[in-house]
Amino acid sequence: MKYFDEYIKLIENGNIIVCNEIKLAINRIKRYKKQYIFKQEEADKRINFIENECSNTKGTHNKLKLALPQKVWLETVFGFYLEEQITKTNINKMEEYITYEERRLIHEVPIVVARGSGKTTLASAIAIVGLICDDEYGADIQCLAQTREQAGYLFNATIIMSSFENSLLYLLKESKILESTKNGLTYRNTNSIITIKTSNYEVLDGTNAHMNLFDEVQVYDEDFIKVVNDGSSRKRKNWMTFYITTNGTKRDSVFDKYYKI
Repeated sequence: MKYFDEYIKLIENGNIIVCNEIKLAINRIKRYKKQYIFKQEEADKRINFIENECSNTKGTHNKLKLALPQKVWLETVFGFYLEEQITKTNINKMEEYITYEERRLIHEVPIVVARGSGKTTLASAIAIVGLICDDEYGADIQCLAQTREQAGYLFNATIIMSSFENSLLYLLKESKILESTKNGLTYRNTNSIITIKTSNYEVLDGTNAHMNLFDEVQVYDEDFIKVVNDGSSRKRKNWMTFYITTNGTKRDSVFDKYYKI
């Protein structure tokens, strides 16, 4: 874990001061390194894609440069795998057999940062990674928030990124492989799409998403997270949910419930 190891050295040398929550996360990652499969190439594939193909969406419209902690987050999230025993059926012989598949270890990722830290830009880059880099056919990437306006901020950032010239996203858009339609941002090579969703239980029921990105969790009045995650976890082996949020000022609501977990 090249970024994690670099981060640890800076902390141990006193160059970076971290809080207790970060110390707990570091200890957890050290334990993961001993217990699970880590694939540096899978983490690098996504980190390099973000820095080479994604762009800033506010202020300056240039390539997105990730800070070291952001690289550590993404390296951890996308690099660890778990080998699971799977029972399958041979249709020709009508008998069951045991096989093993590598699946992502981490499925839920809370990113709690201060206001003005570029969380919407990072989240939109992660959404595009889920759309293009994961090679998941029919991947549904959902930008979720309490209101459609808030979810739209995240979705619109993905549209802005695809308009950045001298990038793969721009070339894909020019060739109509990546296309903005009335339904969402569609990647035709895998029939995948980024869409907007809000806290409408009738719409969310039965969801089959590859990646969910909940924006501004600190303002949620009702918990519509569970119904989204339940649908995804049952149907997608490498599903992921990101919670992009500040600490906020609303207490004893949805944010505090999930922060405690």
